[in-house]
Order: sequence, then structure tokens, then C-alpha cells
Amino acid sequence: LARPVDFLLTYFYRLARIIFISNPNLPTEIQRGSVIMMKRFLVLFIGVFFLIGASGAAAGDVDPSGTYDFILSGTVVQGPCPMGKDGTGQLTIEKSGDGYVIKYLKGMVCNPPNVCVLMGSCKGDECEFATTVPVDNEGGKVTNTAKLKFIMNHAEGSGGCVYQHPKMTCTWSYLLTLTKAD
Repeated sequence: LARPVDFLLTYFYRLARIIFISNPNLPTEIQRGSVIMMKRFLVLFIGVFFLIGASGAAAGDVDPSGTYDFILSGTVVQGPCPMGKDGTGQLTIEKSGDGYVIKYLKGMVCNPPNVCVLMGSCKGDECEFATTVPVDNEGGKVTNTAKLKFIMNHAEGSGGCVYQHPKMTCTWSYLLTLTKAD
């Protein structure tokens, strides 16, 4: 990367020098003003160059891998099921193939245990996770979801759980905040 940067800086310096300074017909005062204009041009070019580079680097997908402490808040329930409760706990997010896996370690009721293992993917700084698991011998199933936006070592978003039974449906929704523990 250093060679292309050096080449571009040298090229634009020479171009600016030709445009602003090399005219022998200009009085000395205008040539001094041209040096100042050239310096401003170079500063502007360097600033634009680094902004373009920074936006390109930020455009990639986030890597949310790690262990996080989470806060679950604002829980709401719809349906004839018991109210969920706000709380705290810990989870991990691990790379798995082309995506990621959330595993709730503490702070969530996981019966059966695979209810707390969600598969997902990320696009930019946003990740979505989900799992659907049979939970009883009456045809019931649970779908857990989480949608998170990552900013450095922190994420905020929402989560939900839907229990579908042949005779009823219950939906829990909540806000989810993660803070990296490692």
C-alpha cells in the first residue's frame, strides 16, 4: 500500500507544481500565493484520500465473535403465557462456516438446551440470528430470534421468542444490549 500512496502523492505534487508554480510569466507574489494554493490542494487531496480509504474499510461485515454480558429489558408478552422477566446473563458468539452462532450461557431458560443456540449472519454492522426447535410432544415449537447492531465492543437490538402450540401462540419480545466481556 505504501508504494501506490507514494506514487499518488508524488504525482499530485508534481501536477500541482506544474499548475500553480511553473508559469514563468507570473509575478513572484502570485507564485508565492500559488505555493500556498498547492499546499492547500495537497492537504485536501490527502484528506479525501484517507476518507475514501476509511469508508472502504468500514464497509466490511463486522466480526462479532467473543463473549458478551447481556441485559434483557423491556420484556412484553402477547398470549396466554406467563410474563417474561428482564434480566442479565452471558452469551458467546462464534464463527461457524459463513455465519455465526449465539450460545446463551447464563441468564436464559434453555429447555431444551438447543433453544438457546441461534444461527445467523451479519451484513455490515447488523447481525440477525434465529433458531426453531420442537419443545414438547404435543407439536409445540419455539422460535428464538435476535437482531443486533454492533458498534465496536457493544451491540444493541431486539430479541424475541415465539411459542407455537397447536392450541395457542405466545410471543415474548425484549430489548437486548451486549457488552463484550473479553
